[in-house]
Amino acid sequence: MQPNHNAEVLDLIGPIYDTVIDPALWPEVLERIRTRLHFHNAILAAYAMPGGETVTQAVIGVPAQYIPIYRQYERHVIDVWGGAARVARVPLEEPVVQSALAFDVDYQDNPYYVHFVRAQGINDAVAVKLADDRLTMAALAFGRHESAHPVTEAELAGLRLLTPHMRRAVTISRLLDVAVNAAVTFEAALEASQRAIVIVEEDLRIAFANEAARKMLKAQTPIAEVDHRLVVAHELVPGQLQAAASAAASREAELGHRGLALPITGADGTPLVVHVMPLRERRVRTDFGRRAVAAVFLSEPGSPVALPTDALAIIYGLTPAESRVLELVADGGSTRGIADVLGVATSTIRSQLIAVYQKTGRHSRVELMRMFKEVLPPA
Repeated sequence: MQPNHNAEVLDLIGPIYDTVIDPALWPEVLERIRTRLHFHNAILAAYAMPGGETVTQAVIGVPAQYIPIYRQYERHVIDVWGGAARVARVPLEEPVVQSALAFDVDYQDNPYYVHFVRAQGINDAVAVKLADDRLTMAALAFGRHESAHPVTEAELAGLRLLTPHMRRAVTISRLLDVAVNAAVTFEAALEASQRAIVIVEEDLRIAFANEAARKMLKAQTPIAEVDHRLVVAHELVPGQLQAAASAAASREAELGHRGLALPITGADGTPLVVHVMPLRERRVRTDFGRRAVAAVFLSEPGSPVALPTDALAIIYGLTPAESRVLELVADGGSTRGIADVLGVATSTIRSQLIAVYQKTGRHSRVELMRMFKEVLPPA
């Protein structure tokens, strides 16, 4: 895949969101991504926590005789990637290459590698952590066959365009939960959900609100209706919801991941998260009108409120790569440590950090930390 093929990758965003209401579409979506980015196989797995029950699983490009082998040795998968501690440091949504992340690991005797990976002629892989919180654990992996070229930066860039949307699809599916399973249509799922959900037009005019959302709108917290438009009563970063709706309305804006998960607070300071799901590119038809551009979901965070990189990306126009570097810097990471986590050269991290300084107008790591505190919810 070459960088100028972004438009082709963009066409996959709509089908990704179709999986929210119909998880059975995941194999078709993964097959299209696998083919477009020249991978040999693909495996998606999502588990409900804390019990670990399988929520979604899709396996593409793996011969039937290897499926039992994968399940038999599944517990050894994490060792191929360098162990639990190393994997835990990988940021959500960031595609990581196995040969780069586990460059110093000898896994030649690992039964998963021997009987599943090497037996199929796979010589490298790319994995993405999509969820890791008290509600869901989810990951996606693509295998690269030994007959193909090594994984390229252009292919990783293509995945970076898609993984935020895959993460959001998995997250929203868990929010809808039982409602999706019982619903025949997307509209029925939204109405049945106990989560507050509002459908908005580009200017935030409300096209639909389910019962849970209508109660909040009546109470005017944490959301309200002003001149028929949706307003967040305690928006941490002014204008972030409008920016997210505008991004959802524009196909070109959807190339990034800005504004799809926004931290807010309730009237009592309780941390909440607003998820914004684009509707324009979904293939599954909805009856909210042609002007409806996004579904806005409100939920409590599945884990402690994350650093607000989505909100800051909106404000300062950060690229996904710059956002990830900023988040790791704010989490106390050194240049060398961030490079190791992301599997890139320290010079790449320095260049991206310079871009972050220029865009944010900050000049030190201390100032970046202070910037994060300004948009974090109160403890």
